[in-house]
This record gives sequence, structure tokens and C-alpha cells, in this order.
Amino acid sequence: MTDSLKDHWQEQAHAYDVFSRRVIPYYDELQSAAAAQLCFSAGNGLSILDAGCGTGTTTRTVKLRFPSARITAMDLTEKMLALARQRMEDLNGIEYVLADFTQDPLNGPFDAVISAMALHHIADGKAKDAFYGRIFDALKAGGMFVNADMILGEDAAQQNFNMARWKEHLRRSYTDEEIEKEWVPRYYATDHPRRLSEETAGLRAAGFAKVDVAWRRDHLAVIVAQKAPV
Repeated sequence: MTDSLKDHWQEQAHAYDVFSRRVIPYYDELQSAAAAQLCFSAGNGLSILDAGCGTGTTTRTVKLRFPSARITAMDLTEKMLALARQRMEDLNGIEYVLADFTQDPLNGPFDAVISAMALHHIADGKAKDAFYGRIFDALKAGGMFVNADMILGEDAAQQNFNMARWKEHLRRSYTDEEIEKEWVPRYYATDHPRRLSEETAGLRAAGFAKVDVAWRRDHLAVIVAQKAPV
């Protein structure tokens, strides 16, 4: 990730949770849908990485579902991790790691890797596909990768529809002027979503045996990829 992006989230960490619900439609539904894809029968012995954990919303959701799981919460900024620690001070079995998951070692092996609203910041498609290869390598045989993130419309008409729907959501909290002068330019400057077809192709190329779209609403989707068992 770029230093400018790191600085941005360092500054915005304190307001991230309020900001997320104002800007991201279906935010809580997205989080629940992502965690629901971790189809393990029990949490005992499970090892899970949350890549780009932010303030810990996804980590907490997963931990409450699998109380005995060991979770690695990884993020780029100190302030985000500090807020995640506060959010989960009542929970055990969580390791907080300050690292850039796009470049630093992921370690593992993990039973699952989950990421929510983080990977669209990877601007280069080849770099993103390479990252999917690193996730594949960090998973145990039969392991799962769950990515809850933005997507780009498959064509101009779909993308225009998605943008119109997003602006409808933004109008609940912002004026049209704020949307057009602040949020739309920020989207084009910092967000780099890809088409679902590109995402699924990249995951298959990384070696995942099964790739599926488990949930979708407008410009958001939960994609699940599974590594073949031994």
C-alpha cells in the first residue's frame, strides 16, 4: 500500500466506524455475510487471518462465531490496531500484527483468510493477482479465502447503475454537492475495484479449486475461494 493511503487511514481511524456506515451501503449485512461463509463445524484449533482488520469489526464478528479460534488481526496503521484492541478487550486468542499485508509476510498456515473492504485499494491488477497467490500459499489444504469488497460493473450500464445506487445511500448523510465534490472524486482517486469476472479469474489463476460469489448487493460482493483438500 502507498504511504499516502497509510497516512489517510492513520488520520481517519477514530471516525472509521461511523464513516463506514455512512459511506458503505449494507455494511452490517456485508460483514455478516462474509463471516457466514466460514463454514467450519467448530472453532477448536482454527487459525484465521483478518487481512486489513481496521478497527476490528470483521475480527470480532468471526471471533464471536468461533470463540476458540486463533485469529491474527493485521493492519497497516497503529491507530486502527489500537481501536481494534479496545473493541475486543473482552476477547482472548487474538494476535494484533502491524504490517502491510500486500507486501509483508502473511505467515500461516491458516484455515481461513478473510478480508473486508480492504483489497480494492490495490491499484495494480497484476499485483492483486500476485497477492491472491500469496493467500493461496498461506492457507492449509482445504482452506478458505473470503473477500468482502467493492466490485466494478461488468459494463458501463451496470457501473452507472451501481454508482447511482451508491449516491442514493450517500444522500442519507451528505448533500449532492458533498457527494459530487468530495466522495465521487475520492472514489476515483483511491478505490480500484475490478469486475467480478476479473476477481474470480484471478483467484482461479492463483490455484483455488472452487470460487463462488456468495453475496452481492449493487457494487459490493462477498467472494469465496477454497483451496483443494489433500
